[in-house]
Amino acid sequence: MVASLERSPGGHLAAVASRDAARAQAFADEHGAERACGGPDAVQRMLADPEVDAVYVATVHPVHHVAAQAALLAGTPVLVEKPMTVSLAAARDLVETARKRSVFLVEAYWTQLLPGTTVLLEVIGSGAIGDVQAVHADLGFPAPADAHRFHNPALGGGRCWTWARTRSGWR
Repeated sequence: MVASLERSPGGHLAAVASRDAARAQAFADEHGAERACGGPDAVQRMLADPEVDAVYVATVHPVHHVAAQAALLAGTPVLVEKPMTVSLAAARDLVETARKRSVFLVEAYWTQLLPGTTVLLEVIGSGAIGDVQAVHADLGFPAPADAHRFHNPALGGGRCWTWARTRSGWR
């Protein structure tokens, strides 16, 4: 995400936050962030910064809800890494907060923005291959055996996302 932001003509990395001040500073130094906020109140201090226009939440999965909710309550648009939360109730809570406060919220589900996905949806929408009733697609990678978070549902691991086309459109 930071590499893409660095290439953006209109964006820059204004601030980073971490519970660990040294890690926040190291990340800020490596990626050219203007400010680093560390410690237990790091997110709140970053959100209070008038230079922060939007937030990208890339914490460990179980903390996504806390960080995203803080951003929404501060009125700051937020992009949350997938999975948005580790429970349906937490995801609904974020969506409800975003709607009530009219603050932008989106999950960073990057595959929907791939050029190949765009072309696939255009071909299906055009009817060139007929009336598609179902699609099954897999995307995977070998997770290291010692990467506990990939296999632990409580940490957001073990997830599977499915896109399906119904008569009312893609969901």
